[in-house]
Amino acid sequence: MYSLSNLQFLGDIHQPLHDEGLLRGGNSISVNFTNKVVNLHHVWDTSIPEHLIGGYSLASASAWANNISLAITEGVYQPLAHEWLEGIALGDPITTALGWATEANAFVCTTVLPGGVEGVEGKELSGEYYDEGIKVVQLQIARAGYR
Repeated sequence: MYSLSNLQFLGDIHQPLHDEGLLRGGNSISVNFTNKVVNLHHVWDTSIPEHLIGGYSLASASAWANNISLAITEGVYQPLAHEWLEGIALGDPITTALGWATEANAFVCTTVLPGGVEGVEGKELSGEYYDEGIKVVQLQIARAGYR
């Protein structure tokens, strides 16, 4: 049986900035999202997902979870889902966790900070940056949920 802390760890390890030590995982990088000053970590944990689903409510989260489940079973993620279980070794959770962390961390250079800290610090991230970021957020949430 999974505990709540185990499930939180499973979800958190899929968020790229939870696997990154640079400036405390983005907590020390000030940015703007929809004209509000927040830190980069908040953008990835909260702002991007809430912007996609239209807010913060149980109903919105539930609808999003249903949409992601359908994308895994019948949609865009169906051909990929079987690969998400490769390398899982229940007898070796450290190797499994490190693999997932490495996979998520790869997005730091390609999507989270493609131009380095200078590319995002003090900038508005709700436009083109969001458009690229939401793809990663959805993918990583689908992976975490499936796993």
